[in-house]
Amino acid sequence: MQTLGSYLRPTPSSPAAGLLVYLAMVMLILGARMHTGLGWMPTLEPAFFLVPVFFIAIRREGMATPIAILAFGLLHDVLSEMPIGFWGVLMTGFFVIARGQTRFLIGAPLGPVWFTFAAMTMMTHVAAYIIALIHSGVHGDFGAVMASGILTALLFPPLFVFLEWLTGDTDMRKE
Repeated sequence: MQTLGSYLRPTPSSPAAGLLVYLAMVMLILGARMHTGLGWMPTLEPAFFLVPVFFIAIRREGMATPIAILAFGLLHDVLSEMPIGFWGVLMTGFFVIARGQTRFLIGAPLGPVWFTFAAMTMMTHVAAYIIALIHSGVHGDFGAVMASGILTALLFPPLFVFLEWLTGDTDMRKE
């Protein structure tokens, strides 16, 4: 029997499912800065928007190109007042590396998928810190950058499962 929820959720292959993932990415980009109120770390900038990038790379083949991911990165650069291309390059590199892991992650339980995401996220945050050090106008706190990466990695499972539910794309993971 069909429920109201089944009518509202798109099928995995529908264009609406892809649009929902992109909408989720935009929402996560808009909410990227968190004020902690701590004197030693006044703000955290977790990269929750990497979860939809990862999801698109391993689950929605053909839905995105690196150019589309670059455009979202440039949007984040503008909104976060970072040098143009900073997050664009990082998100595109993240997408390309994740796309390369697709054949290993399709059908994998959530644990290995989470580990892969966490490792890629930490490498992306280290790269972000190094690029920020090299760029003359940007100075970052290594502890805050790593805390942001850890927070992003820790909240991956609920965000990823939510994207699976949102798109109806849960058949590819075996539990």
